[in-house]
Amino acid sequence: MTLFPAAIGAGILLGVAAKLYIDQHQVTSSTDNLDKYFSKDYYEAREKFRGAVRLHPMNLELHTLNINVQEPDEREKEDLTIDIAILRRSQSKLLIHVSGTHGVEGFAGSAIQNALLNSSSLMHQNEASPTVVIVHALNPYGFQKLRRFNENNVDLNRNFLSPLEFEEVLSRDPNHSGYVNMVHLINP
Repeated sequence: MTLFPAAIGAGILLGVAAKLYIDQHQVTSSTDNLDKYFSKDYYEAREKFRGAVRLHPMNLELHTLNINVQEPDEREKEDLTIDIAILRRSQSKLLIHVSGTHGVEGFAGSAIQNALLNSSSLMHQNEASPTVVIVHALNPYGFQKLRRFNENNVDLNRNFLSPLEFEEVLSRDPNHSGYVNMVHLINP
């Protein structure tokens, strides 16, 4: 219960800090300028991200990780990827921005990444500035299906196991809790 007032206080401070930044940097608050960064679905968001990386004047690296998912009721595998942009600068400082850990939240995270890629903040090559790694759609399945969980019904923000714990899980009967018997009811 004591966290609630602290969260409100932190939110107020964040709002005040954002207002000061906007005032000092003459940032426009028009939503018309921001709408272009949002997408209607995962595929459009991915294309906007890839396009912004390819057109970026700092020659960012683009890496793509294919996620092989085939739903039982579908004939073809889904075209899902995690895309990673890297702007190499400092060898000792690193800034990582990840979108779509909870897939459905990918719309906002992707828009933020696209706005960042189109802003002047990444337009200089300075070894004192951090290397920037932008991970687009960490959970592309959840992003595309509008779900919090990935294709294995795992919440990537909640399910962390040590290597030893993971080995223990793998050694158990996969249906020890009866989940396999009910998966079609829980996850239609």
